[in-house]
Amino acid sequence: MKTSFVILFVVFIPMAHGRQDVKPEAPADHHCSMMKDEEGMKHEGMNHSAMMERGEQAMGFSQTETTHHFYLNASGGAIEVQSNDASDTAARDRIRYHLREIAKSFAEGDFSSPMLTHGKVPPGVPDMQRLKSKISYIYSETERGAKVLVDTKNPEALKAVQEFLRFQIVEHETGDSQIIHSPDRSSKGRSFKDRPLKDRSDEKETRVAQGDVLSNSVRPVKSGSLLLFR
Repeated sequence: MKTSFVILFVVFIPMAHGRQDVKPEAPADHHCSMMKDEEGMKHEGMNHSAMMERGEQAMGFSQTETTHHFYLNASGGAIEVQSNDASDTAARDRIRYHLREIAKSFAEGDFSSPMLTHGKVPPGVPDMQRLKSKISYIYSETERGAKVLVDTKNPEALKAVQEFLRFQIVEHETGDSQIIHSPDRSSKGRSFKDRPLKDRSDEKETRVAQGDVLSNSVRPVKSGSLLLFR
């Protein structure tokens, strides 16, 4: 009888231990996990709101009443901002002023505006500063705002530009594609600034040397004109 009792006891212990390994998560543990996820989402939302507030300070216009877009292509990409309301000409003019200054400052290696907006140095910026002579920034006006085309033939600069634009897409939550689009066949052999744009029918290109200064005394750029910063 003693022998039988010992065998049954030894067999029973591992079986009980196995059932403990597959013990379902306690309701309290599940609740804590959900709370952590909610806190993480709330923290991300607060970070985005803070970025929007800093962006309004850096850019001079409302981030909720305007829309950003960032595009990638085989020779760089583009930054575009427009007013959500077609009748809001004040926002449109502030956008144009900001992007005209952005084109000039980026060409000079000054990225203080995006650094203020995001609270850090965006990816790609150090190389864009180092290779600034290899990158062209082309400002043009659109119906509700403006855009800056970023163009380079340098592979290292191209990589940096696209890192910067991808970062902007994520940070501003624009939903723009991060896929690099190849140029049209009709654009083959032409530089990015010479390729057709939707609103380029009557545009006139103006080249501005890197050392030139855009002061308040400079005439406003006429709608449909281009400014090239190199």
